[in-house]
Amino acid sequence: MGVAVTQRLNWIFIKIAYALEFLKGQGQEGIGYMLVMTPSIKKRVQMWVRKYSFSGEIRVIVAEVTDVERITLSDEKVRNKQGMMKGSAGENTETDSWATEGRALGERYLFEAIRREHADIRSVTSNLPLKINWDYCGVID
Repeated sequence: MGVAVTQRLNWIFIKIAYALEFLKGQGQEGIGYMLVMTPSIKKRVQMWVRKYSFSGEIRVIVAEVTDVERITLSDEKVRNKQGMMKGSAGENTETDSWATEGRALGERYLFEAIRREHADIRSVTSNLPLKINWDYCGVID
C-alpha cells in the first residue's frame, strides 16, 4: 500500500474518529463505517481502530465487488491516470480523472452494509456532524 493511500485512509479514519468524539461530547452516540477494497487494507485500519480505542464504534467493511465491477474500477483508474497526465500537460481533462463510478459503487456498498445492520436507519442530508459531506449519514429514531 502506497504512502498516499495510507495517508488518505488515515485522514478518513481521523475524520470519523473525531466526529464520533464530537457526538459523544454532545451526549449522542454514533457508529462510523469505513469501506475498503481489500482485506489487507481492512487489517491496517482495524489496527488503528484497536490502537485508538474505537472498537465497536468504527466498523471496517471490505467491498465484495464482482468481476465486472472490478474491471469497471480498473478501467476508471486507467482513465484517471491518463487525465492526470493530460492535466499536467495543460490539456483538457473534462472526461478524465473523475472517480464517479468508483464513488457510486463505494457509496452503494457502504449504504447496503449499514442497512443490513440497521434496517430502521433514515438518511440525513442536513445538520451533518461537523458539517462534513459524509458519503452516508443516517439516524435511528
